[in-house]
Amino acid sequence: MSAPIRTTRPSKSDLDAVLKALEFAAEHHLEDGSVQVRKGTTVPYLSHLMIVAGFVWESGGDTNQAVAGVLHDTLEDTAVTRELLTEVFGVDVATLVVECSDGADGQPRDNNSWRCRKQKYIDNIATKSDRAKLVTAADKAHNGSAIVADVRSLGDNVWTRFNATPNDILWYYDEVLTGVIDALAGTPVLARLKSAVDDLRDLVRTRAEAMPIEMEACPRCGGSGVPLVYGFPTPETLQAAQGANFAFGGCMPSPFDARCSNCGHEWTQTSPQASYAPRADG
Repeated sequence: MSAPIRTTRPSKSDLDAVLKALEFAAEHHLEDGSVQVRKGTTVPYLSHLMIVAGFVWESGGDTNQAVAGVLHDTLEDTAVTRELLTEVFGVDVATLVVECSDGADGQPRDNNSWRCRKQKYIDNIATKSDRAKLVTAADKAHNGSAIVADVRSLGDNVWTRFNATPNDILWYYDEVLTGVIDALAGTPVLARLKSAVDDLRDLVRTRAEAMPIEMEACPRCGGSGVPLVYGFPTPETLQAAQGANFAFGGCMPSPFDARCSNCGHEWTQTSPQASYAPRADG
């Protein structure tokens, strides 16, 4: 999918369709009867949906894709059903929302289920239509950039909003980027998502360098573990690796954040300190 060029001016019916979706979303995205807000903030959740629809239109998406951008979280976060979406917005919009949904099948949404849900979401990207990939990229581009902006302005405590470590969050966004990159080549939304992933990588690396690292013993042989570093190493990391303070895991982040110095076994640490291990570099 190359960046599409819009050849006709949007009609009032196009705008009316998105406004109808925003009104529907505002009616259903509630928390105990109050307006739903962005996680850990007082920002109305509707702002995210408006931005996602804008990113979709910015990259040449059609009206149904923009409507799906507004409604992409209704199946996950509200009592809305696919049947209701189909009735109100049609089969195409409902299908796009289903394709973009994460954990809409009744899976628990906590720190114990996070990686399983996200891995399933990543695995399903390959089966998505290119139209759904555009909506997905718009959603993740805004979410990722919002995390970066909040960490930079509010500090490290922002990470505690999530059911995952900073390393895991980087892994997830990087995998989503990989899943949509071919379909969305040349689109503004892909550039936005790539920028968000690059910024997340910088934040995670900076955090890792600033925090102490407490390594668990190897679960296979009991040997000493060293943190894994992914990506292109900085000169400082190369020097640290020579002193056996780090080990290189390859170009792309993986679920593992430790390697045994004795037997070479790789594993994901279970202690809270695991989130301090560097997972991407350069």
